[in-house]
Amino acid sequence: MIRSGSFNTPRSMKNFIRGEFTLETREGEIIAKLVIRESGAWGLTKLFRRRGGEPGDYLALVFDINKRKTLAYMGDSNLFYELQLLD
Repeated sequence: MIRSGSFNTPRSMKNFIRGEFTLETREGEIIAKLVIRESGAWGLTKLFRRRGGEPGDYLALVFDINKRKTLAYMGDSNLFYELQLLD
């Protein structure tokens, strides 16, 4: 995923997340366009180039279906704890 910027999307999410989404960081920086078609998605290459990323890092993509945007959160194993605090 880090090299190609693409990933497989779960079949169960196929009806909810498809098409194009603006990819943003938690600080609101617009990075790229995330494209989701069928069972694949691409558009993360610019995120990894700007923010880094290496094997073992965690990535959470939070979709706002109505606004057609995706917030990207990257971090270590504490990331999911941090996301719970944002709710």
